[in-house]
Amino acid sequence: MKYEVDVNHPIGIAAHAAARGQKIEVVLRGFLTPDNGKFYYDMLESTQGMFLGPYIQAGGIPATISHFLVVIEAQKAQVFVNEPPLLVKMVGRRTIKAGERIFQKDVGGISAVKFVDLAIASTSAVIFYFSIGWHHGIFFDLKPLHGGSLGDIERVLGEYYDRLWFSDLYSISNELWSSIFDTGWFPFMKLIGGTFETLPDFLQRDILPAWEEGVLTEFKEDRIRDWIDSWTSIDLLREHIVFAKTAVERYAAGDFVSAISILWPRIEGTLRHLYLGPEIRPGQKKLLANVREIMEKTEVAPNSYLPGLLERYLISFYFRDFNLREDRVELGRHALAHGVTKAEDYDQRRALQGFFILDQLACYAMMGWAGEPK
Repeated sequence: MKYEVDVNHPIGIAAHAAARGQKIEVVLRGFLTPDNGKFYYDMLESTQGMFLGPYIQAGGIPATISHFLVVIEAQKAQVFVNEPPLLVKMVGRRTIKAGERIFQKDVGGISAVKFVDLAIASTSAVIFYFSIGWHHGIFFDLKPLHGGSLGDIERVLGEYYDRLWFSDLYSISNELWSSIFDTGWFPFMKLIGGTFETLPDFLQRDILPAWEEGVLTEFKEDRIRDWIDSWTSIDLLREHIVFAKTAVERYAAGDFVSAISILWPRIEGTLRHLYLGPEIRPGQKKLLANVREIMEKTEVAPNSYLPGLLERYLISFYFRDFNLREDRVELGRHALAHGVTKAEDYDQRRALQGFFILDQLACYAMMGWAGEPK
């Protein structure tokens, strides 16, 4: 349903109550979900009162609304309820044929949301409510009513659509991430969408090995070979393919010492091939910052690729330091290079994590690198 309503110029959303004469904070732009509590529901009630009257009067029921869009320009608002259709730009986790049904586990990230046959001017303010399954959210940007620009609305909505789609992933606390990184795991693109999101519960219940057993069973060597085959189209990873193929053969044979010894140094090598900065021999922090900076500037990269989080993960896990005198020697790039690692650390789990890390970097490369390294 589409219609137009007259509106007074809304200046923003009150962040809190205030008495006459008191100062009040006004929110001009934001994204709210039920996690925001009363503020979220007050926003919906206010929006319904201002813009959804004709829909309700025509017999419409709020529970039947999957999404609605309000486009405000001057004193008029164009309201679209359950239309126009949405075109969602996603990253596939597998090969998908035209006309094939897509499930949540098939999606590795969402980078943009477009309204079919509808162009929104940069001078327009917008309010957009949408739902994914049982998850709901509302985005609003009223800055254009104050002379601001709407910006790239498709990219912005893609960011919030991604946040709602992967809500379990985004709800993990900052403190818990450190504990997850200590285990060597990360929300790799091949794991998100169902598998990784269950990890925190297993970890907090101290039964992580049960979760890891399922992952080791799910990701057999044939799947890893498919990953490596997909890397052959990436020029920047060409030098590492033969090592990865050799490593997976040793992995399949249960020779995890050889698999890790061959594979893990290639992670740093890949970061060096991806480096586009000015330094001839960049350190590990420069290498990781380079990945984050390029991915953050890449318009097609979904937020769920989490380049900033990967930077933290690799620093704390892959590049972690060691202390031989204190017997604090865990498998990592430095301990491996200095020949002080312990044989018991060369297990299937660590080998598989190495393949996951390389595949994540390959996914980044396909998104953000168009040129050759300097």
